Amino acid sequence: YGDEDFDPCITQEQHDELLANRIVIDEGVSDSDDVQTLSSGVSSYYIDTVIRDVIEDLMEENEWTEEYADSQLRSGGYRIYTCVDMNMQDYLEEKFCDWTTFSSSQLSPNENGEIPEAAMVIMDYEGHILALVGGKGEKTATLSFNRATQATRSPGSAIKPLASYGQALEYDMINWSTVLNDSAVMKDENGNDWPKNYERDYRGNMTVVEALRISRNTIPVKILQQLTPERSLDFMRNKLGFTTLDDRDCSLAPLGVGSLTYGVHLDELTAAFATFGNGGYYYEPVVYERIEDTAGNLILDNTSQKSRAFSEDTAYIMNRLLKVVVDSGTGTGAKLGDMPVVGKTGTTTDYYDMSFVGLSPYYVAGVWTGYDTQAVLPSSKMYDCDTIWGNIMGELHEGLDVIDFTPSDNVVQATYCKTTGLLASSGCSTATGYFKANALPDYCTGHYTQSDSSESGDGGDSGEGGDDVGSFEVSDGTTPETATDPDSPVAPG
Repeated sequence: YGDEDFDPCITQEQHDELLANRIVIDEGVSDSDDVQTLSSGVSSYYIDTVIRDVIEDLMEENEWTEEYADSQLRSGGYRIYTCVDMNMQDYLEEKFCDWTTFSSSQLSPNENGEIPEAAMVIMDYEGHILALVGGKGEKTATLSFNRATQATRSPGSAIKPLASYGQALEYDMINWSTVLNDSAVMKDENGNDWPKNYERDYRGNMTVVEALRISRNTIPVKILQQLTPERSLDFMRNKLGFTTLDDRDCSLAPLGVGSLTYGVHLDELTAAFATFGNGGYYYEPVVYERIEDTAGNLILDNTSQKSRAFSEDTAYIMNRLLKVVVDSGTGTGAKLGDMPVVGKTGTTTDYYDMSFVGLSPYYVAGVWTGYDTQAVLPSSKMYDCDTIWGNIMGELHEGLDVIDFTPSDNVVQATYCKTTGLLASSGCSTATGYFKANALPDYCTGHYTQSDSSESGDGGDSGEGGDDVGSFEVSDGTTPETATDPDSPVAPG
């Protein structure tokens, strides 16, 4: 679960020398006049991240060796303009030292002597990391392992909006009410149906919004089949900024349900979800914006670059879909009263990892919890990550005006038939959803009770189907390379 990417190794002696040279940390983004000077003993996860990132960026920008970049940083008297919100950082560190943030009772070590760890990243919608913590409890070591930026862990179902639903919406392959059949896609190498859902059942036809709300595994895999893993992986790497995806992730299980070879960094996962709150733009996550020398000369410009990931229409529809997850799906623990919250849960096989990325109109934040080595979380005592998110973000939103996300002018609300997913006519059982104005479904002209062969189930929007069902076919067959693990993520969220 370590990160194979570059990670500057700085000794305690080197770190102390950095502090002795009084590198100035300035809250550049907040337009605050407050300036911090590193002093002996200060070593928050945020400062650790700044030091690591600055050394790496100096190496890349100037083609310096690690040793020379380290030397320049220690002796240059640099002023580093960071993105940190110090009040928020202090608050987050305090919450991570309080076990009641994470569980209903104080947890005991497991048989390996470990207690579940956690990490969190809080960002604005332009890539600025405002606060981060990479571990629970009081931080006692300099430049210790940072689970918020260095760990690679499985996102579980949190990958679905990014690798499947969002991309298919972008390419008009699906819409809010597209109906697909919640059934097995194929047989795995042991002859078992794959993928399985958390409830170990299949419920027949259901709409996209219902499948996402209750986090079914079959539907995003079927969507991914049509999208193709190759197209999805390219999008994840080149438009959403994921740096830890492996070529072996170009398959249904990794991209469909989050069974990745290595996993993802929490800060990168959080930055990708920000696209659903800012109109579809991706910003690389950064902890500092620029470095100046003692004379005020610019040494390095690290302004987060803006690029289009999703269209404004897609981003807003995904935002509304993820609102349903928090309102009545797997993410209800993240509710903040009247303040709008959208997001997605992620839980992996046997509760090895839990995560939640949530968005309010003010912030986007990601939470992860799990053991450093693969072990089952004590789910009966641990809070789900959406609840942890709510426990932390609630206070940060106290006193803020209740506002909503900015809608897209080209997205309209429309009433659809819950059976077919098409625009409703008289006699339809209806619900309301969000659609691109230039890609509305046809009108429903009637439907009939589906046959036994269509594997109708109970729950969701399932129950009936017919000629007008707004769905698409998926290939049926066995591709062992995409389903080699019968226990690939089967999780509630």
